[in-house]
Amino acid sequence: MSDPRYPIGPFEAPATIDEGLRRDLIAQIELAPSQLRRAVAGLDARELAALSPADYQRLVPGTALARAGYDGLRRNAAYALGAARDRRAREVLERLAEDPSSVVSDAARWALARLSPS
Repeated sequence: MSDPRYPIGPFEAPATIDEGLRRDLIAQIELAPSQLRRAVAGLDARELAALSPADYQRLVPGTALARAGYDGLRRNAAYALGAARDRRAREVLERLAEDPSSVVSDAARWALARLSPS
């Protein structure tokens, strides 16, 4: 996904809305949940760990990832990065280690301890 703010493309308001356009717009809206699920499915653990609250609210509600909540999702992503010993995640883990949520910062510190020294 090139821009997570627009998983289905940016909105451009039409000058007029006729019956055919209204049906097309409704069809697009009906497809949006599945398109959002696919957009989230394309994110890797580093991208999930780095989600801002705004990105989380835009991409995650209505998906299975929502069950963990914002902090739980970032905690789980940090644990996954540590278990995988993904050194490319050092920057995001260092940022998460300073997170005000203790579940996130504890998981990030655990993950950082599993990465080889930079």
